[in-house]
Order: sequence, then structure tokens, then C-alpha cells
Amino acid sequence: MATLYTANELRRLFLEEHLAFEFSNGLVRRRGRRHTADQVSRAELVLGDPRLSAALAHFNKALRYFRNVSQPDPENVVKEAVCAVEATARVLFPSGGSTLGDVVKSITGTGFGQLPKPIANTFHGLYGFRSAGEGVGHGGAAGGAVTKELAEYGLAVAASQIVLLVDLGAALEPDVPF
Repeated sequence: MATLYTANELRRLFLEEHLAFEFSNGLVRRRGRRHTADQVSRAELVLGDPRLSAALAHFNKALRYFRNVSQPDPENVVKEAVCAVEATARVLFPSGGSTLGDVVKSITGTGFGQLPKPIANTFHGLYGFRSAGEGVGHGGAAGGAVTKELAEYGLAVAASQIVLLVDLGAALEPDVPF
């Protein structure tokens, strides 16, 4: 009886605290794949830049939706993750435009600090799914249902894109001589 009580309390605690772990069958397990956790950690690190506070807020919302087992919301995982990418892009490349599509288009090319076109297409693809995925961005969209697997993929890709944008932005900043 005490063991069942303890197990239920651990499960409840993990859910209430929105931890990236779950407790089941006597084991603590990570929610999502290791790759996703690694990419999320990297994105959280670069989103510590105060200029990216709006992007961090979106990314944290995506994580809360992703980690919420009691009320899963994969559509909002994708939406908020892509909003985080867009907010990052708009801050780091302010002359690029007001949408993620505009910014990506402005930084696509073969020069130093630019996105090669095939890589830029990955940004357009995830951004497109945010707009076309059923229940994600626009009412009545018929771009396919968002499963928990697609939500995790979207989160991991968005995290990678954020890190890449930060790296590109840093590469374009002039060196300050000391």
C-alpha cells in the first residue's frame, strides 16, 4: 500500500512540476529522446542572451506543452517552438524582415554567415508545418495531424535552428579589439 502511494505521489509531483521525466513501473524515465534533450539544452543555453528573452518565453512554453503528460498538446509544442525560432531570427537579423520566412530568405546564400539554400529549406519546412498543420497555426488547415512524435521532432529541429541562428549571428558580429 505504501509503495503504491509513493509511486502515485512521485507521478503527481513530476507532472505538477512539469519535469522532463516520468515515473512508471518503478523507474524514472526521460520524456522524449536523448537527442531532443541534448538539443533543448543547447538552445536553452544560447537563449540565455537577454536580447532573446521573447524567444526564450516561447521556447519555455513549447517545453511546458511537450512535458505535460496529463494534458498533451502537440500542436502548441510546434507552434511555440517555431515562434521561438522566429523571435530569435527577428532579433538577430532585424533588417531581414518581420517574419521567419522573410529573415531566412534575407540570410540565404553561399557567403560567409549565410544559410545554404538546402538548409534554409528546413526552416521553411518547419515554418510551413506551423502554418499548415492541423490545429497548429491557422483554423481549418489540412497539413496533417500533429502527433507526439512530430511534436518532438519539431521541438528538436527548432532547438537546432535556434542554435544555428545564434552561431550565424555571432559570426557576423565584428571582433572587438582589446
